[in-house]
Formats: sequence, structure tokens, C-alpha cells
Amino acid sequence: MENKYLKKKLIIGGLNPTPKEKQKFSFGGIFGYIDPKLLPNEYTVGTPIEIKNQNIPSPTWICVAESLCSVSEYQEGIALEPAYTIKVISEILGNTNWIYSGTSLEIGAKASLRGFLSRAEAPYSVEKDGVGIIASPDTWAKTYDDLAMKHAKQAWFWIGVHLF
Repeated sequence: MENKYLKKKLIIGGLNPTPKEKQKFSFGGIFGYIDPKLLPNEYTVGTPIEIKNQNIPSPTWICVAESLCSVSEYQEGIALEPAYTIKVISEILGNTNWIYSGTSLEIGAKASLRGFLSRAEAPYSVEKDGVGIIASPDTWAKTYDDLAMKHAKQAWFWIGVHLF
């Protein structure tokens, strides 16, 4: 079966670069860098709670929301629903157009400060309801913002080009 999207060069987004700002600092420049010889050859975070399906049947770029949920599941110990994170990113950006072009890890990190919804508590899902519907903040009752706060991150910072 031929993939019509591959022929159209639809790849125009996804993980967007984070703009450089004067407020950002180099963690290594202040605290120093570890000798690479001291790093382990392998590092495992743990067994994933679930594998997120970013191959939904529409050309959207929600990898930042899906990845944030996957990484946070190790900390939270439960399956998290990316639909809520997609809604929060839309609120931060002020529109839902980003689902067709992607966003940066910095926007995702800001969303993580507002929390995550467990899959069990989420009324919507990417797979069931579609990205266009769940990305709109008007779809969500404000009560879900309170529920998500129990899974909010306290802070985030950059180390070189990586987010931690």
C-alpha cells in the first residue's frame, strides 16, 4: 500500500528548536562538566508503563506532549493521558495551530508545571477523540486543571541542549 503523505513532503514540523534567550544559562559553565569516562556505558530509566502511539490517523505533530507524558510516567508510576498536555500546550501558545507544525521542548516544560492527568481520570483521549477536539481548551472543564496539579512538576532547567 502506497503512503500518500510521504509523496507530499508533509514533514514540516514536529520538535521545533527552542529559541535562545539571555535568561538561560549553561549548567556546565557554572557547575562544571563531568569527565565522560566516568559516565556509565548504559543507562536504563526503567520499564515503560505504556508505549504511546504517535501514529494516529491524522497529520499532527504532538510528539512533545506524548514524550513528556512518557517520561513523567516513570516518576508518577501511572499511565498519563497526552490529551490533557496537548490542551495545556494550546493554552500556553494561545491557539491550536501548533498541532500541525509542532512545538519546542521549552513549551512542553512549561506545560509540565501545570500538571498531567492520569489516563484513568481523563475524559478524553487522543486515540478516541482526535487531536483537533482535545487540543481546544474549550473542550475541557476547569476541574481537570485541579486534578492535574497533583502530577505537576516543580521546576525544569536546561543542561546544554537537553531538558531535565
